[in-house]
Amino acid sequence: MLHVDPTGWFRPDYEVHDGRQPIARIHLSWFQRGGLVELGNRQLVVERVGWRHRVQLREGERVLGSAWRRGFLPGRWEVSVSGAVFGLGRSDWFSREYRLLIGGAEAGSVRPRGLWTRALDADLPATMTREAMAFVLWVVVWRERARRRAH
Repeated sequence: MLHVDPTGWFRPDYEVHDGRQPIARIHLSWFQRGGLVELGNRQLVVERVGWRHRVQLREGERVLGSAWRRGFLPGRWEVSVSGAVFGLGRSDWFSREYRLLIGGAEAGSVRPRGLWTRALDADLPATMTREAMAFVLWVVVWRERARRRAH
């Protein structure tokens, strides 16, 4: 179980940890344009591609992964990292819980820790790479912020 905790009241930054040690830090930009994922001493840049709902994960000039909205409904995403493809979608229209799908089967979930909090708990497969875990969590945090701003 991973825990995703905001680092301050007004900052769009989060720390990902497993209860014992930090795994990653997630930084969202202020204007929905992208952000950063810190994995130890590595800084991976997340940037929006074009006007559509698509983002890329980069390390320097190398593209490590991408995420794009799937279909017309706003809660469905495809995430590709290092050759692995994951489906990511909200449980239902009004839910804040996201399900992770691998090959169409549910493999994990990310859900809020409480009703009025930005903190999340993630149950992701141990076989996922740290880059994949961090990028999936970045996408969930990014979409949750957009959902909060819309209300």
